[in-house]
Amino acid sequence: MVSVLGVPLLPTMKFIMRYTLLLAACVVSLYLLTGDAGAPGGPLFALVCIFILSSASGIVIERLGKFGLSLPPLLGMLVTGFLLRNLPLIGDEVGGRVDHRWSSAIRTLALTLILTRAGLGMDLGALWRLKYVISRLAILPNLAEASTIAGLSILVLGFPVSWAFMLGFIISAISPAVVVPSLLNLQDKGYGVSTGIPNMVVASAALDVVFSIAGFGLCSSFAVMEDGAPLWIAVARAPLEVIIGVSAGCACAVMLVYILPVQAAAVDPADGSKGPQLRDWRAPLLFVTAVSTTLALKRAGFSGASALSVLVMSAGSAWGWGTPTAREVSGPLGLFWNKVAQPLLFALVGASVDVSSVEARTLSLGFLMLACSLMARCTMTYLAVLGRGLQRSERAFTALAWLPKATVQAALGALALDEANTDREREMGRAILTISVLSILCTAPVGAAIIGVSGPKLLMLEKTAEDDAAEIEAAAEEDMKCKHEQVADEASTCTEGDSECKHEEPAFRAEAVKPQATEEAHAATVEQV
Repeated sequence: MVSVLGVPLLPTMKFIMRYTLLLAACVVSLYLLTGDAGAPGGPLFALVCIFILSSASGIVIERLGKFGLSLPPLLGMLVTGFLLRNLPLIGDEVGGRVDHRWSSAIRTLALTLILTRAGLGMDLGALWRLKYVISRLAILPNLAEASTIAGLSILVLGFPVSWAFMLGFIISAISPAVVVPSLLNLQDKGYGVSTGIPNMVVASAALDVVFSIAGFGLCSSFAVMEDGAPLWIAVARAPLEVIIGVSAGCACAVMLVYILPVQAAAVDPADGSKGPQLRDWRAPLLFVTAVSTTLALKRAGFSGASALSVLVMSAGSAWGWGTPTAREVSGPLGLFWNKVAQPLLFALVGASVDVSSVEARTLSLGFLMLACSLMARCTMTYLAVLGRGLQRSERAFTALAWLPKATVQAALGALALDEANTDREREMGRAILTISVLSILCTAPVGAAIIGVSGPKLLMLEKTAEDDAAEIEAAAEEDMKCKHEQVADEASTCTEGDSECKHEEPAFRAEAVKPQATEEAHAATVEQV
């Protein structure tokens, strides 16, 4: 088969032809259905091009892992959106034509989906058993990085306190989409199994994301209330948003568990339809309820409570349904995220960055702020896992594994720009978006590579269940081989040196032939009669 740089040419050409045909069919159908909106230069045309091309680029990046270049697919999606916005000729017809309202709505839906999956993935029992370790690992490094970013934003960018902490909580979140697969891959190979480092980090990842999103929501509420509102109203608003978010989430969780109980799903009625219907209803109804709650609370002016309500709703529903059912519900939502929401979100975030409006000063200061914040996070992470009986190398690996950023930065980076009302706020919103994209580009690929390279060097390699099974199988094969060799040795010894064996063998054959001859004579006599 013809190949280029080790890549088979024929499957690659078929891959390109499939996506080209899909893009052409979608463009033609959209134009025939919607007219100018689906024609080149229209908003629907731009959205479809961004989605299809970002999905294809994500698949290409994922396939590069077969050749030793392991990068997260979201990186290809982000770069594709950035190129479709800033390339000559293409940028004005594709990336620059996306409707701002559609982009904002898609980011809101993606954020709701992220929170819903995070709530379903939270094991409340494990969180309670390891509450001190997980809370230290999730909250202390997050707060250290958020405070570092906020302080530097006030000093070098001139941000108000509320906007500075908005940027701080956006940057401080890690990306489970990058961290979790890399750690599970190391765990499957047997690294750090007995110390529980992969499980500890995976369990803390969801809490880290939730803490960042909740902090961003509260700070955004302060930023909206800042102009013309008394300080006591802004101060009293924070606990009010927490109470409203928890109450709304609990009420929705109780409703979902009541109308979609697990016991009813196990019943096998006469027509055999009740169980599958309940199972198929859970994922869409949970997501639609989460979206409705988010939009309603935002319309009421409680944007900080919206994120908290979705988290409490999904975590409470998972607790009421049980872990097996929660995993069943999370499956379709994960598929929807991987196939639809993730390509749209990262491509639209990349398309939101216009190089012509980005200042070199913002990039340089943003890079400096990221370097300082990552140092603060690594230091605090190293200190947070003290007392767990870990070696220095294992604590160092935990600090390095707590670096990659992507998902929350993509979901929240442009929300600050959406909420801006004045020219100064729009300028700060563009700076927040630029630094958010910069954090993804700097930490997602590098962080994934650091985890993959440092894991085998800093963690202990231990036996896994597969290794034990392989050893047992090898021992059984060796034992069988020894038995065969022993039997062969006995046979050869008897043949070569023992004369009795030679005499016994003919005698045995003679005795064996006698009955056979007697039977043949008897058969001949019967035949004659």
